[in-house]
Amino acid sequence: DDDLSIDSTACFVDDKYCPIKTDNYIELRMQVAMHKKAKRIQKMAARNKIINNMTKMITIGSGATAALSLQWAVPIVLGVTASFGTGQEFRSYPRRIELGNDMVMQLNELKLWWMSLSMYQKQLPHNKDKLVLSAEQIIVAEMHASFGSSKSASE
Repeated sequence: DDDLSIDSTACFVDDKYCPIKTDNYIELRMQVAMHKKAKRIQKMAARNKIINNMTKMITIGSGATAALSLQWAVPIVLGVTASFGTGQEFRSYPRRIELGNDMVMQLNELKLWWMSLSMYQKQLPHNKDKLVLSAEQIIVAEMHASFGSSKSASE
C-alpha cells in the first residue's frame, strides 16, 4: 500500500540528456520560467514602488527645506532625488516589468492553445515542435530584451 502512494507522488526528474514528453516540458520549462519571472516581477514592482515613494518624499522635503529658508539644503535634496531617478532609469523597472508580464501572458496563451488540442493533435510532431519552439522563442526574446535594454539605452 505504501509503494502505491510513493509511485503516485513521484515526479519526473530531468536528467538533461533524455528526450522528455511535452507535458513534462510544459511543467519543467514553461511553468518554471513563468513562476521565476512572476517572482522577479513582484520584486521589481516592490522596488519600483519604493523608489517612487522615496522620490516623492524627497521632493516634498525639498519644498519643505525651501519653505523653511534652508536654501543651502535644497541642492543636496535635489541631488539625492536625481540619484534615485538615475538609479530607477538604469534599472528600467517599468520596462522590465512590462516585458516580464508579456512573457508570462504569452506562455500562458501557448499553454492554453496546447491544452485546447485534441489527443490526436497533441501527437502530431508539428504541434509539438510549435509548442517547444514558440515557448523557447518567447523565453529567449524576453531575456534578450531584458538584458539588452541597458545596452540599447546607452547606445
